[in-house]
Amino acid sequence: GDSGGPLVADGYQIGLVSYGLPCAKGSPDVFTKVYSFIDWINATIAENKIQ
Repeated sequence: GDSGGPLVADGYQIGLVSYGLPCAKGSPDVFTKVYSFIDWINATIAENKIQ
């Protein structure tokens, strides 16, 4: 499925697919805001020395 896929606007990732129904069912997908987790993301990158 698409869970975990990026939601990108103007070249920036602003969300992740949380869940959605199969394509063409007329229901919106549900996303998680990346910014809500920015402190955790940055700490995890720093702890693991990811560049």
